[in-house]
Amino acid sequence: AILVMGTVLLVLFSISRQGVKRWIPRLLIIAVVLVVVLINIDFSPVLGRWTTLVGREKDASTVIRYSLVSEGLSRFVESPLWGFGIDASSSISRYHSYFHNNYVELLATTGIIGFTAFYSIYLYAMRGLTKRKSRHKLSDLSRALLIAQLVIMLATVTYYIKYQYLFLVLITSVAWKNRSVGEMENTNEG
Repeated sequence: AILVMGTVLLVLFSISRQGVKRWIPRLLIIAVVLVVVLINIDFSPVLGRWTTLVGREKDASTVIRYSLVSEGLSRFVESPLWGFGIDASSSISRYHSYFHNNYVELLATTGIIGFTAFYSIYLYAMRGLTKRKSRHKLSDLSRALLIAQLVIMLATVTYYIKYQYLFLVLITSVAWKNRSVGEMENTNEG
């Protein structure tokens, strides 16, 4: 789902940058490929997993994950400002596990202070990428990666995964470049 979402975002960013007329033939090719894929590939295992997540019948794994997220939110309410300490979720959870949601994990373990500190970098990057209309493909890719990362964090805990920071370095570098180019354009106009 994240791969499809990222691809759609890249296409939408490119369409807005290049104009719809240039994208009509590409969209037709994409539509034909999608139809061929949908006709010839069995998606029942994937769809079965999605129905257990959003349907009435839930499997045990989904129920436990929802319970962990709920428990993390209740732990956050117990200590909202500072949390219980980074990586403390396994010791404060009745399941002895992390809370399966990066947002909830950081709220419960680091409180509002740590949560704000962690996501301020993402906010800076988002502002830098959207502040100025960029005509650069790397900006489109960076926006898609940033949005995909933020969505992924709904279903997993990523703050300790080192390669996530490589993406963040790339994204913030592009955002910083966009902001500095935008500032130079503003001073040249004035």
